[in-house]
Amino acid sequence: MRPSHAIVALFVVLCVCPVAAEDGEVKWEDSHTTTRLWQAISSGDQDGLQAILDEDAGNAMVRAGDGRGPLFWAYEYKNTDAISLLEEKGADNTAKDADGKMPTEVDKTGEMTEFMKQKLAEEAIVAAQLAEQQAAAAAAAAAAEDEEDDYEDDDEDDDEEDDEEETGDKEL
Repeated sequence: MRPSHAIVALFVVLCVCPVAAEDGEVKWEDSHTTTRLWQAISSGDQDGLQAILDEDAGNAMVRAGDGRGPLFWAYEYKNTDAISLLEEKGADNTAKDADGKMPTEVDKTGEMTEFMKQKLAEEAIVAAQLAEQQAAAAAAAAAAEDEEDDYEDDDEDDDEEDDEEETGDKEL
């Protein structure tokens, strides 16, 4: 196998395939696969959903970072064809998301899970801290530049004398 093929294969295994935890459970993570599944289910693209499941039947059980997966989204969008197909492929209608809700308890309210609300709040805090650090660094850089400009201004008057001392030539 050529090195470039090995890299592509590794990428597919790490980024596209569902990741099983040590106990055999599917790890909850946002991935390319979860995005594709959500797009197919939310738009009613049954052919697209079937193609994703044909790639790997295990895709019926993947879970996004908030613990939701294809069956949750099928119930959310009231996509009965997707519900039937996913259950046929082994999706568990008793699985629970990060808020403890089962797919049958999810509806199209547009409200985020409490887990995702908390995650976004934490990310906002980190982003604010980073912005604060960047502003402080920019202020320090500007202050250092001003100090350097002041030093150069003080030396302007002495340039002629310094030049004469270096060459030993003084005008008489």
